[in-house]
Amino acid sequence: MAACLIAILATAAGAQARLGARLFARVPFPGYPANEVVAADGTVYVGTFKSFTAPSDTGPSKVFAFSPSGRLERTYTITGQTPNTPHGIQVAATDRHRLLYLLDQAPPRIIRLNPATGAQSTWATFESVPACSGAPNGDCTDGLGGNPPEPDFATWGPDGSLYVTDYNQSLIWRVPPSGGKARVWFTNPLLNGYVVGPAGIELMADRHTLMLDTNGGGGIDPTTGKLYTLQIQPDGQPGALHEIWQSAPAQAPDGFAIARSGDIYAALVGPTGNAVIELSPGGTEIAQVPANPIANLLEPIPFDAPGSVAFAGDQLLVGNASTLQNDPAHMALLEINVGEPGLPLSLPPAKPAPPRYTLRVQPASVTAGRRIRFTFTAAVATSGGAHPVRQAMIRFAGRTARTNKSGKATITATLRQAHSPYRAVLMISEHRAAAVAVTTRS
Repeated sequence: MAACLIAILATAAGAQARLGARLFARVPFPGYPANEVVAADGTVYVGTFKSFTAPSDTGPSKVFAFSPSGRLERTYTITGQTPNTPHGIQVAATDRHRLLYLLDQAPPRIIRLNPATGAQSTWATFESVPACSGAPNGDCTDGLGGNPPEPDFATWGPDGSLYVTDYNQSLIWRVPPSGGKARVWFTNPLLNGYVVGPAGIELMADRHTLMLDTNGGGGIDPTTGKLYTLQIQPDGQPGALHEIWQSAPAQAPDGFAIARSGDIYAALVGPTGNAVIELSPGGTEIAQVPANPIANLLEPIPFDAPGSVAFAGDQLLVGNASTLQNDPAHMALLEINVGEPGLPLSLPPAKPAPPRYTLRVQPASVTAGRRIRFTFTAAVATSGGAHPVRQAMIRFAGRTARTNKSGKATITATLRQAHSPYRAVLMISEHRAAAVAVTTRS
């Protein structure tokens, strides 16, 4: 019996240690830490948001960069924000060049920030859309029309598009891989939240299904949050919305992260929230940190409107925003030992290397003044080797010809000037792809 009791206590202690929480870093003024992104080198970037219950500072938002050990290393002040209004940004994503993508509230846009130089530029924009009349037909919402846009979370899609939730307009935006104007990609009455709509969004391990949550909406109790999956179909259009979990009343899920095991860790806000919940891939509740409101009061820094989570190795970082209590002592990044890694960082796909075209000519050197028949051979190098370029245009000595299925073309010409190179150009879609020179002798 004693041995059994010791084993049970050891198991309980191990479970507690696994889900133990501690301070990672305090977030300086203006506080209200929003979503955090952990870069490939371990640097943690977090932006500052705004209060929902008290007047917010109208100064510029900031991005803080912390080392993997939680030391503040650099501060970036955001430029170009709308004057005299509360500001809030989310550090939503990074790319293969380590640039950061920030979701701004005023004006509604995506800022691309180079953390190495501090350079900032507007990469995409959002706008207010009307309510859909009948079936959704383009840039409209199945929620209330005319609300100002409020981009919240984002994730890269398999084609390099950025999918962005808008919790004020009850929809998901799609920003093309090159940036620019965002377009409504998905809207549904189930996204009409009791207070706000869709929040967290992540690309799942299969690389073609999105997971997203809402702070409430749909169902018998509109105050319960929901977790859904939504497939990106082969033609790029959205599939059907599938619910996999529903929260308790007034326990709104916000940002979340997916482990390699498939488990989901979601931040809960709202009157009965203030915790991080662990769910199985099928939506079964496994654990909650802190376990209950009493346990939360005993934390050195209580969980206070935790709005986001992100994996840092086997740890889970939590953005403790305090957007309701407005307590600067609570505005921090907390760390939970979850003992497992997250999915690889979501990145846009690597751009394929541009094709390498070659152009050869025979003969390559001729006597000036003679009429010569030149044979050109065009090829393109790929991972599978060199292949002929068909139906491409060759320009040489004022004449043109198209290549055949073997990538060859002939042009007969007289090159009259001695000791001068004559240039032949391979044209692909009106662009110069390759060139070769023919030299002349007397």
